[in-house]
Amino acid sequence: MTMYYMYKYKVIYCIDYYEITGGASIALIETIKSNPKLEKYIIACRNCTLPEHFVFKKSGKEIIEEYLSGNYDFIHWFKSAGFKLFRELVREAHRRHLHPNIITTVCQRPSFKLHLLSPIEIKHSLALVFIDKAAYNDSLYAFIPSELKRMIYFGTSKYTLEILNSVLEEETSDKKKLEIIYGRGSTLNKCPKDMFKIFDGINSPKHFVIVGNGDDRWIKKEARKRDDYTVEIIQGLPYKKWLEVLKNFDVFLYYLPLSAYSSIDGTLGDAMLLKKPVVYYGPDAPKERLINGYNALVASSKEDIIKYCNLLLSDEQLRTTLGEHARETTLRDFPMCKTIDSYNQLYRDLQTKQNDADTPRIRIPLDFYFYYGLITCKNFITKCIRKTINICLKSR
Repeated sequence: MTMYYMYKYKVIYCIDYYEITGGASIALIETIKSNPKLEKYIIACRNCTLPEHFVFKKSGKEIIEEYLSGNYDFIHWFKSAGFKLFRELVREAHRRHLHPNIITTVCQRPSFKLHLLSPIEIKHSLALVFIDKAAYNDSLYAFIPSELKRMIYFGTSKYTLEILNSVLEEETSDKKKLEIIYGRGSTLNKCPKDMFKIFDGINSPKHFVIVGNGDDRWIKKEARKRDDYTVEIIQGLPYKKWLEVLKNFDVFLYYLPLSAYSSIDGTLGDAMLLKKPVVYYGPDAPKERLINGYNALVASSKEDIIKYCNLLLSDEQLRTTLGEHARETTLRDFPMCKTIDSYNQLYRDLQTKQNDADTPRIRIPLDFYFYYGLITCKNFITKCIRKTINICLKSR
């Protein structure tokens, strides 16, 4: 009998849009690089921002042909924005009367309206993996049988940890100001419109650094109105440069709109691994990293954000203690080895199923189809309106 440690897997990893700085793309690459049980794999996408020698642009037809000719065990779909490639490969499989073994990892909250988990992805997946408890328990998808669902956190890979540790070990020059960061290091659209009211309420001396890509015009406009403190916006940083900037902050201020679609959040994990004390206010998923009062301060109101920032401003020892505990709990609770073991166990479980009868059938409620169609139409109309406005503005 073949022992568990002897199992090896051949997997085609797919993502609709590969973006070198995108959270789903980074998670995909780190998951692959960290898994010693992959006998063979390829990464396929419909489109990508920058060409990578290890990422291949493929159509659904080409993926199915590769799946058959390479005798692959699974197609592992990483769900982020878009599912055109998934739809293509399912249609091609149907045309050939095939039922490929598909696993879907949902890389964000599944009910987020711009990234809704679609009926076709649900129906044609042998298993659906959610990356945090908030996503796993999303009430919109309560109809999915528990036998088809897994909850697997994305851990921190040893490659990322090596970079983080090298930055942590670098000497830091003395600072005169308390620097408080707000941002994910990716997009500015999650900066709440009232965040300057929070900034205003925090005692001096204070300096704010917002790291992220996106439209910064309104932030600069608000910053110019303030004379007693400065706001610095930094965009387009490579990963190590982002960590070097992050290392200089005294407090990681992470205030998100409650409606934001944040998941367990790698940016927050970076701050914690660099021993940054965290003040957090926002949706539930990132809270899964946090133990209030032990490795972070979790605000229950916007007034609490100001109170906690002022507390940390005046208490250097508390900042140090929270930072030490933040790194300790992140290393303990979110190692990549747990992620890889969970995925390999899932691969093994699915391989050992005898036939399709072992897989529960999903009955998608009619009201979900109605809701999904409504949101899809709304998103399409909104996209058309924005495109029309942009064309009109450019033609002036």
